[in-house]
Amino acid sequence: MQDDSVPTVYIRDDTQTAVSLGRQTIRFVFHLASVYLVVLICSSALAGWTYRNLFSALQIHTKRSSFEFLYTHLLFFSFVPAFLTGLVNARFKHRVAEFVWIIPSLVLLYKLVTFPAMGSVLVQTSSWPALHEYFGGGFLIAEFHNWTQYAQLFSNPDMVRGMTQRTFTAPFYGGVAYSLAAMIGRRNPALQTALERVAQSEHLRRNAKSRAEQAGLKSQ
Repeated sequence: MQDDSVPTVYIRDDTQTAVSLGRQTIRFVFHLASVYLVVLICSSALAGWTYRNLFSALQIHTKRSSFEFLYTHLLFFSFVPAFLTGLVNARFKHRVAEFVWIIPSLVLLYKLVTFPAMGSVLVQTSSWPALHEYFGGGFLIAEFHNWTQYAQLFSNPDMVRGMTQRTFTAPFYGGVAYSLAAMIGRRNPALQTALERVAQSEHLRRNAKSRAEQAGLKSQ
């Protein structure tokens, strides 16, 4: 007969815990790097394509320069690519991807609190220059046509402010979008199935292309 008075002892496997923690850390770094890469590279590329190609095809004319256009619509060009990337990466079903917004948010919060203008932004009531620095619009940046004009742009305070927002504010937008997409994707079985089908079709397409190239080489 089993003695119920003897307590059950559970032994924690520290090695397994360490491996699991290391795996989750690697996954988190992967998703965080994805956010920064998408925001710092794809946002500019998407804005440039929209400004030069899409507007030209639709015969839309704007008086804004290319940098004005990017910085004025930084929320859109940061949020959309990061959200789509988060949906694609949701097929990995990594829960840590839902928390990548924390790091860009902490970095931006630190920059807001330590902004060197009339004390802390948290105690200002009449005007918050830090909010204008990291969230404000109203950019006035001339278009450039050569490298000399491009170099002169960096003496423009609005150009510097736009670069600051692209460095610190855009990752915050992208982090929120990426985490939101990861949360939606991980909790939506239908979306997971659709993503898996897309990935499988892309894999089959690449295999077919590779076989066709190999057959072409053999026939030569």
